[in-house]
Parts: sequence; structure tokens; C-alpha cells
Amino acid sequence: MKRKNLPGTTSLPTILGTALTLSTTAFAQSAVLEEVIVTAQKRVESMQDIPISVSALSSSDMEGLALLNASDIAAHVPNLNVSQPYGDGSPPLFALRGVTTTDYSHNQSSPIAIYVDEVYKSSGALQSLQLYDMERIEVLRGPQGTLYGKNATGGAVNFIVKKPNFENEGYLTLGVGNESRQEAKGAFAAQLAEDVLATRAAFIYTKADGSTDNLYP
Repeated sequence: MKRKNLPGTTSLPTILGTALTLSTTAFAQSAVLEEVIVTAQKRVESMQDIPISVSALSSSDMEGLALLNASDIAAHVPNLNVSQPYGDGSPPLFALRGVTTTDYSHNQSSPIAIYVDEVYKSSGALQSLQLYDMERIEVLRGPQGTLYGKNATGGAVNFIVKKPNFENEGYLTLGVGNESRQEAKGAFAAQLAEDVLATRAAFIYTKADGSTDNLYP
């Protein structure tokens, strides 16, 4: 059998190999990781530099994932589980790496420390948070008693809200959803004294019919 090579042709594996190399190079040039700043150790640090297991969700993450309340973060943080034993709208029950509590009373302290702007929320009744105007959420896995006290056997969760930045700004968001859900949220910031004093206020309003009808009002 005679074989004949046509001039000016290139084998298919060579073409595919070249295309794959160019694609990989372009991806490597564009895939630049953004530095994540956290305050898990009570000071501002890069998340890559701290010697503890921590996950962080930024404000853009929360917006893109449409997170509405504290229970929603469990689907996006490793080793974290959040349940609501009494149903939707009830206080959340946090569990980290299997450490949790079996006492569902509202005044019982959890082994997972919950903080909002470094203010400790001792009971489940104070941990039903709606996620709006948040700067970031930090989840620290493992015992954190050295910095966070006795109620951090399983870990700690920090909710950090946005701070005033000496600029006059604001936003308003309106939304609708299933079960006749209506939502309005926004925030406004103002500079009261140049580079000295500023303020910020945020709000949220939600209303929904719920998934079941109450036949016994």
C-alpha cells in the first residue's frame, strides 16, 4: 500500500496540543486569586497567613449566593451544619465538626460561639440573624477558647457588618419571590464631620405568606 503526505498539512494531535497549551497559559494568566482579609485572631490579617482553619464569605459572595439568614451559610462552609429544630423562622442550632448541643431551649448557651461585631450572642434567641449589609462572615473551625472564651469548644462564627467610610452613599434593593414574598432592604451612609465622624444605617423588610395555611387563627 502506498502512502502519500500532502504538503502544508499538520497532524490533528499537534493542533490539539497547541490549542491546549495556549488555553492553559491564558487561564494561568487570568486566574489571579484575590487576597482575603479576616480578623479571626482579633487583628487584620490575610487568611493565608493565619494558623487556624477558617472560611470567609464576603459581601459579594452573600449577594451572589442569595443568602438570606444565618442558616443559609451552612451549604457553603465545610464542616458547618445549621438546623432549626422548631421549623423555619426558629432560632438556628449551629454544629461545627460534629460539636453541638442537644438542649434546644432558647436560653441555653451553645458550644459554637456566635459574634456580631465582636459582641457575643449567648443564646439561640439572639442568633436568628438576617444577612443584610454584611461586610463578611468568618467561620473558625476547632476549639477557639484562647481568644473567644469558654463557649467556643467547637468553633466560632463572626458576623461583621459594613462600617461607615466617610463617603455619602446608599442603596435600595427591592425583590419578590415564591409564596408572595416581598423584600426591601437598603443602607445609607453619611459623613458628619470630615475625616472625623460618620454614620451608617441599614434596614430590611420582608413579608411572605408561608408554605402552609393556618386554619386555626
